Amino acid sequence: MKALSENKKAALLSILLLLVGCTMWELSIPAQKAAGELTEYELLTGGGAPKAGVPPPSQVLVKAWEQLSNPFYDAGPNDKGIGIQIGYPSIKVLHGGMAAWEAAALPSTTQAQTPAPASFAVDPAAAGLMLTVDDMKAALDRPEVVILDVRDVDEWVATSSSPYGKDFCPRKGRIPGAKWIEWYRMMKPTAEGPMMKASEEVLAECATVGIASETPVYIYCFKGARASNTFLALKEAGVKDVRIYFGSWNEWSRDPSLPIEEGLPFAH
Repeated sequence: MKALSENKKAALLSILLLLVGCTMWELSIPAQKAAGELTEYELLTGGGAPKAGVPPPSQVLVKAWEQLSNPFYDAGPNDKGIGIQIGYPSIKVLHGGMAAWEAAALPSTTQAQTPAPASFAVDPAAAGLMLTVDDMKAALDRPEVVILDVRDVDEWVATSSSPYGKDFCPRKGRIPGAKWIEWYRMMKPTAEGPMMKASEEVLAECATVGIASETPVYIYCFKGARASNTFLALKEAGVKDVRIYFGSWNEWSRDPSLPIEEGLPFAH
């Protein structure tokens, strides 16, 4: 019986190690995906030359295939943000993603589509949507700008540095003076699955941190995904000047020369 007990302990330890290994592997996937997206982004922003797979503006539909309930639901909003930045004139996001499409009993296919190559004129002015670290440093001295942190609560209160682990980044905290609306608050449950809130509801959330339709808003999260989701909600609600700090906390926290607020935000 004692030997059996030892065998059980060994088996449980093996299972635990397997689970830890699988968890670490899964956590590595988003970072790899982000690097892949960056490469695609660089390809897209290379100029106005024809690119395979870019359909005419009138046919564009960026489909958010991931459900809103997924913490990394960013496919549609992220693609829209990049498209706006390079001056693409007609981009839409499927409200509710694939879950809403299926709930409406609309048709789907597994057949791959082959869009016709096309070109479009790049609008250089559109690049102002994406903020650099220098833009964010300058905003620290601009009281009219609301720096909006939309990260999860554990990141906001500085108990975790990222959604990939509490010590993924070297520092925990917030950009000084930032206001906080957790990105989930821009959505609500419906019979078809989680959906973006109505414009009036989004503006009510914004009002809690002093944001009105005329307020310049600079959004950040960890690497731009959740910020893209909030960017879409605010723009649809009528907030006119909304921009994304794409480097977000992943960049800011790794530069020790940049100021941060540490500890609990309500203790300051």
